[in-house]
Amino acid sequence: AGCGRLGGVTHLDASNNQLAAAGDALGRDLAPLRALASLKMRHNFLPRFPRFVASLNALTELDLSQNRIADFPVGVCGALPRLHTLLVCYNRLESLAPDVDGLRSLTHLDASNNQLVSLPDSLLSLPCLASLSVENNALATLDPRLALLPALRALLVDGNPLKTIRRAVIAGGSDSLLAFLRNRLPEGAALPPPPAAPVAPVEAGIENRSANHGPGPDAGWR
Repeated sequence: AGCGRLGGVTHLDASNNQLAAAGDALGRDLAPLRALASLKMRHNFLPRFPRFVASLNALTELDLSQNRIADFPVGVCGALPRLHTLLVCYNRLESLAPDVDGLRSLTHLDASNNQLVSLPDSLLSLPCLASLSVENNALATLDPRLALLPALRALLVDGNPLKTIRRAVIAGGSDSLLAFLRNRLPEGAALPPPPAAPVAPVEAGIENRSANHGPGPDAGWR
């Protein structure tokens, strides 16, 4: 049975199941829950980022941790203007969505224990980001401009092959690391300008948009 009759539900914890087996039916059942503010789907063997969450515009918390997600699709972030907590740790991500700056309210991002080799420049356009965890990934460098993010207080990077940052700096905690990055800023360094106003949110299940609304360039830190 579908979940349409539960349209007023604001919190749903569907963790520790086998939702991957539901396939497309998962999106059909959950997309109508437009009042959802909190959705937890950790430990469900999901192989892909569920695009139907783009229809859940009221979401403030999304937990997709402990799955098998290998992609972070373009077009979802701009549809979640209220999201403040995103947990995608313990997956198989090699990159974050290049339009992650669409998450204008994001304060907490946990992408630890993935396979990230770079972080998108768009991450530097999140004015509310206070906590960023990218521990246990494959990052070789960090952009010093992270230290310019106005709200960032917790930056967790242990377990990455960061060749230019001494172990003692990382062991000293977030204050030590942010101070180190601040000292590495080139003269005149600044954060990128905020993104342009988003286009209309994508609809769940729609993969293709007009060419006029294609994603921007996937710039990253290498």
